[in-house]
Amino acid sequence: MCLNHSIIHVESMPIHEKTDELLSYFEYTYTKERCVRGREESYAPALIPTHTWNKFESAIEGIARTTNAVKGWHCVLQSLFMCRHPTMGTLFEGLKRDSCE
Repeated sequence: MCLNHSIIHVESMPIHEKTDELLSYFEYTYTKERCVRGREESYAPALIPTHTWNKFESAIEGIARTTNAVKGWHCVLQSLFMCRHPTMGTLFEGLKRDSCE
């Protein structure tokens, strides 16, 4: 598929009537500051601060990219065992190594 053809196809797609509303939701939830009601020039941070969901620096540094602690721990354990279904002995050895770190 030609890239130019793809761009033309996207540009010719109809815009849904609530596209602006959806975009505003994402902007004010994740990226932009919000105007506080009743105050002209008072702003509050985004509902979910950027450092909570943005894992760019973590990915660059090789740190787990997930915000789910259990999922991250599971990934580390799998790397300790070097297999998906460890035996009980391998499991205990891996848990010991993990607790020592």
